[in-house]
Formats: sequence, C-alpha cells, structure tokens
Amino acid sequence: MKVNVAKSDKLKRELNVVVPFKAITTEKQKKLKDIAKKVKLDGFRPGKVPMSVVEKNYGESVMAEVLETVVQDSTREAMTQQGFRPAMRPKVDVKTFEEGKDFEFSLEFEVLPEVPDVDFKKIKVEEWKTDVTDEDIAEGLGRLGEQFKQYEKVDRAAKNGDAVIIDFVGKKDGVPFPGGTGNGTQLVLGSNQFIPGFEEKLVGVKAGDKRDLDLTFPKEYHSKDLAGKATVFEVTVQEVREATAGKQDDSFAKQIGFETIDKLKDALKRQFEDDYSGLTRTRMKKDLFDALDETLTFEIPESMVEGEFSAIWEQFQKSPEFAEKKKSEAELKKEYQRMAERRVRLGILLASIGEKQKIEVDQGELRQAVIEQARQYPGQERQVVDFYQKNPQMAESLRGPILEEKVVDYLLGNVTKKTKNVPVSAWHDQHDHGAPGHVHGPDCNH
Repeated sequence: MKVNVAKSDKLKRELNVVVPFKAITTEKQKKLKDIAKKVKLDGFRPGKVPMSVVEKNYGESVMAEVLETVVQDSTREAMTQQGFRPAMRPKVDVKTFEEGKDFEFSLEFEVLPEVPDVDFKKIKVEEWKTDVTDEDIAEGLGRLGEQFKQYEKVDRAAKNGDAVIIDFVGKKDGVPFPGGTGNGTQLVLGSNQFIPGFEEKLVGVKAGDKRDLDLTFPKEYHSKDLAGKATVFEVTVQEVREATAGKQDDSFAKQIGFETIDKLKDALKRQFEDDYSGLTRTRMKKDLFDALDETLTFEIPESMVEGEFSAIWEQFQKSPEFAEKKKSEAELKKEYQRMAERRVRLGILLASIGEKQKIEVDQGELRQAVIEQARQYPGQERQVVDFYQKNPQMAESLRGPILEEKVVDYLLGNVTKKTKNVPVSAWHDQHDHGAPGHVHGPDCNH
C-alpha cells in the first residue's frame, strides 16, 4: 500500500491511497473459496460448486465487501503510518477501480489540533462556602410543614385553602361519563386539581350541601370526548376541613419517616450541605470553563463545529423557546455557532488533559452510571439495566460525561481557588434556589 499526502492546510488533510490489485484479488478469492465450501446450489453437491459458478453468483457482492474492508483497514493503517488523528470520519472518494489496475482512493478529513499546555494555577475560581444555620433549618422545617399539612374537620362554610370531602358525578347530556365519578374525595380549594370553575363554585359550601356545577371542559383537554363540552357535576359535600400547621415534634418527624425531630433536623442539615456543595461545584465548573474559553484560542476542526451546531440547532427548533423567539434566526444562529465552537474547543481540551493525565473510566463507574440511569425510571429499573446490557454501545455513550466530570475534578484540584463564605440567601439571589423541599429519609427509595 502506498500513501501520499496530497493536501495539508491547517487542520485539513487529503491522502491518496493506492492498494495493489493483487491484494484485492487475493482477498476476493479467499472469500469466494470460503463460500464455495458452504454454499448449496441446485445441481451441485455441497462443497463441489465450481469456482466459476461461485464467481458468477457471488463475485459482485463479495467484491463490494472486500473493497469496504480494504478501505477501512487501509484508512486505519494510513492514519497510523502518517501519525494523524482524524477529528471525524474521513470522506472517501474512489479514484480508480478497474479490472487489472490498482485500487486508488482519497481520504479527506481534519485532524485534531495540538492543544497548548495550560498553567492551571493562573486560572482563578471562587469557591463558595455556606454554613447551614438554625434559622435555615427552621425555614426548611416550615416548608416541610406546608407539604405535610394536616386537615381538621370544622363546622363552617368552606373557603380557599380549605379541604372539602365530596362525592360527585359528572354528566354529559345527562349521562355519566367515564372517569367523572368520585366518592369521599378530598379536594383542596384553590389547588387547581380539577377543571376551571369546579373549585371556585365550591367556595362557601357547608357539610351536607348539594350543588349542581355547570362547567365546560377546556378546549385543549386531553380527552376528545370532553374537550370543549358542556357538563354538569352533581356534588355532595360530606365535610369541610381546615388546614392546621403541623407541630415540629417527633410525631411530625415520623410522618416523614424519621424517628425523632432531631434526626429530621440532622437530615435537613445534611441535605442543605449536599445541595450547596453540588451548587458550589457547578458554579466553579462554569467559572473554570469560562476562564479556559477566554484563555485558549487554538484552531478547531470545522467539521466538528458543524456537527455540534447542527445538534444544538435541531434541539432548539424542537423546544418551545423556538416558537417564542424574540431574535432573528440569523442572530440566534450566530449565538449558537459561538456555543458550538466553545463546546468543541473545551471538549478537545478536556479529552487532551484526560489523555495526558491518564484519566480513565473503568467498568465499575460505567455500571454505576447505568444504575443511576435506571433509578430515573421507578418500577422499570430492571428493564433499563437489561437495555444497556443488550446494547453495549449505549452504555459506552455514558463514558464521555463521566470522563468529563473526572477531568473537571482534576482541574478544580489544580486551579487557584479563593474561598468565599456566603449565607444561604446568596444562593437564593443567584439561583432562585431555596432550601430542599424533599428530605431523603429511611423510607425514601432514591
């Protein structure tokens, strides 16, 4: 095989590859002989089919298979021989393929750039530290109290925020419709659980009241049989209940799955600390990427940028924001082009650092990533795990994000960090992020 560099312009390369005709025919004959040993054709005993007949029946398809294999193997060998690392799959252009002549084709591609060394100590990021106070815990308990409200029976008219216990039957054209009946249902007025108008018409009812509610289902309602249709709900009120703030005691803690209020407070504190630790890392990662993006200016492959831009733009076109866009398409494309360039440059940098520092993803980490994916589908965990086991390439797709996070950990351990103590309110201001609304207790399944 002969390899000639026909073009070398910045990151763009073109190679001319020549494979001897003899190598092609040798491989073809080898495959035809393998077929002749196994093929069954009418009029011939197995293994006794003449090569001329095998050639006539299978020669064309075998040649196509041989050429595909030759291109793949020759491309790999040519890249190794020239020391090139292609950024994307090369474009193959067959130049010469005739009986008795050498097989000649060209490869057009871009190579990955040389990544300059970075003095990470010159990169500065701010590390926020947050001490969780008793006041923060109290605020968290207050939010949990709102989530786990208790309702007590009262003898008065219902108002917004109260719960009513009702029996109801929904009818269309005088006939009950499927899914429109309930008995002993607790409904919090103002929660918007039912269709518009239902809860509003129950404000002021008392236990024992009966109401006929004339309501029209929204036009966009998911059931076509009911969308935009006039209906009547016959409602009987059993009880009116008033919300009471749960006492922050051991009894309240047990409702959430904790033995005592102190253990609930400890869990809240740990949850706060974990949340803010994660937010701190996310903030530092963004600062790190911003600093690297401003510092590094090495050239990047156009083909990679085009591929990244296409993926970003396609995703944006499918999003609700696309229909509500306030900028022109040209302006948006310019912004997303810049985003694509940033992603490609940072991706190449992180891969380069990972390679230089021998940072790798082992099978244990991949298995853990699969488990994390499965946990996102409660009740279907086994099916998700089976899917990844049957599709190893999908499991491999999880390797990239894991490697990125490991490289980021390495970088954050080598940049210059300035610690800043901030109160919880600082996170509220910057991220609209409040205290955790969910506490991971002993009965929690995630």
